[in-house]
Amino acid sequence: HRPFIHVEKVVWVLNQLLHKKTTATCYNLVDVNLAVGEVVESVRAIYPELEMLFVNQQMKMRELKVEGSEELKALFPNTNHKLIEELKHFKKGFTF
Repeated sequence: HRPFIHVEKVVWVLNQLLHKKTTATCYNLVDVNLAVGEVVESVRAIYPELEMLFVNQQMKMRELKVEGSEELKALFPNTNHKLIEELKHFKKGFTF
């Protein structure tokens, strides 16, 4: 697993923090923890012709699950998009 957050949510939260008093000086800004396989499935759905190479398949990879700050999650915009929806939106910014 790896922690993810859409760049637009990061910008939104940082903007909110400029105008709000906070209780801490260090936060974990995380939207969701996803397995690498889940990310691969979403990317394949958007780019079915994409060739993917999986290296070090025999290696057991470490997981990194991060619990996001509830105080910051309360500042998220009212969107509950799935990863694939966020990737499709992100794709619109590219020309390929």
